[in-house]
Amino acid sequence: MSSRLLRRLALVQLLLFLASCFFFLPLPKVQAQELKPGVLVLAHGANDPKWFTPVWELVYGLQEHLPWPVELGFLEAINPDIPEAVAKLNHQGVNRIIAVPFFISTYSNHIEEIKYILGLRKDLPDPEEKLERAEPAGEVILTRALDDHPLFASLLTRLATSLVQNPEQEVVVLAAHGSDSEEGQEGWRQNLASLGEQMKASSGGKIKEVLYGFIFEGASPSLEETVSRVIYEKKKTALVVPVMISEGYFTGVKVPGILKKFPQDKYRYPGIGQRALLTADKEMARLILEWRAANEIQPAPQIGEVKLNLDQAYAFAKKWPCSALAWRVAGIAYPRLLGDQMTRESWQVVSFLPPEAGSRPVFEAVAEKIYYLGSWAEILPPSPTFLITDRATGKTTLVHARPELFGGEDFFALRNKVVGGRASPAEQALLQKRLVLLLENLLTQPDEAFAVRQLDPLRVRKGQELLSFRYPELAWEEGKLCLCRTFLYRGLQEAFAALWKEGVPDQGSFTVETKIGTPCAAEFLGQLAGEGRYRQMGPQRPPLPEDFYLQVRDGQGRSVAVKLAKGTIPPEFFALRDKIKQGKATQGELVHFNNLRSAAILRLLTDPKTLQVEKFVPPAAEFRDLVGHWAEGAVAELAAKGLVSGYPDGTFKPDKPVTRAELASLLSRALNLAPGEEKHLELFADRNELPSWSRGAVAACVREALLQGYPAGELRVFCPDRQVPRVELAVVLNRVARSKGLTATSASLSFKDLRDIPSWAVVDVQQASQIGLVAGYPDGTFKPDKPVTRAEAAAMVLRLLEKLPATVQK
Repeated sequence: MSSRLLRRLALVQLLLFLASCFFFLPLPKVQAQELKPGVLVLAHGANDPKWFTPVWELVYGLQEHLPWPVELGFLEAINPDIPEAVAKLNHQGVNRIIAVPFFISTYSNHIEEIKYILGLRKDLPDPEEKLERAEPAGEVILTRALDDHPLFASLLTRLATSLVQNPEQEVVVLAAHGSDSEEGQEGWRQNLASLGEQMKASSGGKIKEVLYGFIFEGASPSLEETVSRVIYEKKKTALVVPVMISEGYFTGVKVPGILKKFPQDKYRYPGIGQRALLTADKEMARLILEWRAANEIQPAPQIGEVKLNLDQAYAFAKKWPCSALAWRVAGIAYPRLLGDQMTRESWQVVSFLPPEAGSRPVFEAVAEKIYYLGSWAEILPPSPTFLITDRATGKTTLVHARPELFGGEDFFALRNKVVGGRASPAEQALLQKRLVLLLENLLTQPDEAFAVRQLDPLRVRKGQELLSFRYPELAWEEGKLCLCRTFLYRGLQEAFAALWKEGVPDQGSFTVETKIGTPCAAEFLGQLAGEGRYRQMGPQRPPLPEDFYLQVRDGQGRSVAVKLAKGTIPPEFFALRDKIKQGKATQGELVHFNNLRSAAILRLLTDPKTLQVEKFVPPAAEFRDLVGHWAEGAVAELAAKGLVSGYPDGTFKPDKPVTRAELASLLSRALNLAPGEEKHLELFADRNELPSWSRGAVAACVREALLQGYPAGELRVFCPDRQVPRVELAVVLNRVARSKGLTATSASLSFKDLRDIPSWAVVDVQQASQIGLVAGYPDGTFKPDKPVTRAEAAAMVLRLLEKLPATVQK
């Protein structure tokens, strides 16, 4: 045979091998570019250090507080200009720019110029003016300017009330710049009118009327006209408050020059340092910009027709810390509950706060059913806790705002003192500062500032029916969450996870014993385990700490016992409960008792240390069909680890073939993989055929690229009931070994049936054989197409675990 022919044959073999890799190896994953947001602060620019220095100080504060890159770009006069600031964000990997105009009004003449520079409009606003375009690396979102922001209104209220002496004889006049277009002018008027209404509503009666006047030539009404109207027509004193970014020419020369035309005793004007946003309260200015940025960056749930961004949340509640709290909570829960139909009718909220809380209007806008557990008289650190359930999917997410968001646990004692009328003026002022800190933390802190837990339903199979019991429904009793039922829910969660991993037990295949003797516990266990399958060993009375105990046993003699860790429920709880039962508790003690119960429930649901779990797994030798079997030792070791189990009749059925669904479950348990998500199953045309007990395991194996299914047109199929041939298991085990750093050089195979091993699997079988994961039969064959038995699968997986580093198995 010629060398040319040999080369052609080698090329053909190479192409065939590459083709087999295309069909049988994991498909490459196309990953979308990760979004990295950044904040671009836009300022006008003035070549005056008194004007631009406070702007720079403001941006330095934003860079310190915001978790995203922040840059400043000036429109004119000084550097850096906007294109340069955009380039700096590009250099930091930002591909989603949130551009925040630090301007009084979105209707400023300069906003259209900014849009052109950022590529948000095609043509120049003024064809005679040359503006350099920026080159952003991704999306640009231009937010509103300050406009009628509620925090801006609160600052103007403070500046105005400092001038008030006789509210009935005074009118506040807002002095603003204005626009040279009718459309822009109308926008200015609407914003100033809104600011005026907010100022009157929040002033406590100190501000009776608010008007406005413009400085810009030709804008109507002019500042001079409005002040003249107040003084000569209304015969009142004009309290002139500038609506400006920073102090400079307008606040120091222009406005005072207009006011000099009137008698000095007919108007009042703030002193230097109180005439503009930046000089009066730089912290408030920073908060407004943080609000604008967070409004676009933080998750905004879409509940039916409601887009719950921060601005919308505030529109519902009109209270900024509470609005922001509800908005963050909903934003954290939304992606964890995401279903096909997220509607107001499908959402349910259980709030540990009282119904008087400012978060209520926000939740009422997005959820049909809301339950409140708290009292306005006392709010404690566990109180800002919310259980949000999507009733369409059965998913529940617990979100708890940690005390750190409030500046520490002392916030709640301070708040209760103020609400109870026991606080000094200094303490009242301190609470207002802490509320501002709370708002800033809600705007800037990551999700890790909240305790978040998924409360999965307890599931059992009853014949062909899958019963699902959601925590909020299981634990609800007489208008409150029940502490006993919460313990039973958590204890059964632990027991089910230990005995069935991702699987679902059959109702009637297990029994439950508990020392809690209450009727509510009997009702709970009757629903879940079935009548006659539970036993209450304790007396029929309210439980004591030692009564919080349960044990679950299955038909194979395995059991899991769960008891409450010492100190989970404070002794004060039981003392108050006895006092309430005797009718001797005060209203304050009753409120405090309910708060202690909420605190204990929160700990049970979020802190794994509150439960002590003991497992008992009988040795595999008790499987009556394994005594003397060649795989007896391997099965015994895996059973002791809780990785394999037998059948209710006490057998293991070692020679029964393993299905692909069973293999996924075994691999997931052995490798301690977190359950995958439904999105990982979307590539399979037969995903609806996957048994419920295997879906999380199959999704995990797909996520880890251990199992990929078979080609089937444009999609793939998983074939959950197909028996696993030995060659496929060898390939999968070698993939695992390779992913964990356990590799081997390919060695020649000596199996007599080597030709029966598919070309796409030869390398993996060679390496798996050399590592010691697979072996042949005594007759020298490998039998690649022979279905793997349960005993063989146990032996191969045990070999894999013995080869892997110990850290991998934890």
